[in-house]
Amino acid sequence: MRKVLIPTDFSTVSKNAIVYALNLYKNTDTVFTILHVYQPSFDPAQHEIVDASLGMQEVKKENMQNLLSSISSIAEDYNLEIDNLLEIGFTVETIVKVSGDYDLIVMGSTGSNNIINKFFGGISTGVASKAKCPVFLIPGNTSFRPIKNILYAFHLEKLEKDILKSAVDFAKRNKSTLHFVYISNSGIVKEEFSEISEIENLNFTINTIKSNSFIKGINKCIEDKNIDVLIMATKHRKFWDKLFHKSLTKKLALNSSIPLLVYHKN
Repeated sequence: MRKVLIPTDFSTVSKNAIVYALNLYKNTDTVFTILHVYQPSFDPAQHEIVDASLGMQEVKKENMQNLLSSISSIAEDYNLEIDNLLEIGFTVETIVKVSGDYDLIVMGSTGSNNIINKFFGGISTGVASKAKCPVFLIPGNTSFRPIKNILYAFHLEKLEKDILKSAVDFAKRNKSTLHFVYISNSGIVKEEFSEISEIENLNFTINTIKSNSFIKGINKCIEDKNIDVLIMATKHRKFWDKLFHKSLTKKLALNSSIPLLVYHKN
């Protein structure tokens, strides 16, 4: 049974991600857990948590029930099971901790507090870089549509076998064409792509694009091939490494106009 975690802040963007996930896995053996995390309060004098809820727990429960009611008809039509979870803590850290029990996280790529999200890089990008399972980021203006074309992009990266298998399985389940694109300054096709031709029952293309700008190259592929989902891979990094690392996946998460599926390399 597939287990999917969907964090929510009760915003329109996060609800859109829920609806996308329900459509993606309709009539499948999948259990969804909708998670809302709210932060504790602190005593400024004692620097400790003094009241975890401050009466907010009942409000959060009511918000969750209203959300579940608004999607109940979709869940029934698609024969899907939905659980819910309220957790007290810091949003990114709590979602990452919980993620170890799930196969996938689906979440909106922006939240209700856009100013803070832009300044700190966003909860969604923080989760995408740290989660213990793949993360599917859904832009708030994106509605679900059948996934016909998937772009799996590389830039000076090794073709990771585990991630390749996951991407292939995802493409086959959705009966999609998987477009492998290696964006290079030289325009030379990577020899590793020869392994792809040995994969059975997979519709795919292999392309190399010469481009000095990775983001521009990706956007060109998305437009030319009518891409529905972009797949990227990222490495878990220690705090200081990440602090000074210019994360490509993070840039794509902030700028992509289509869903971004993030896998994690060991």
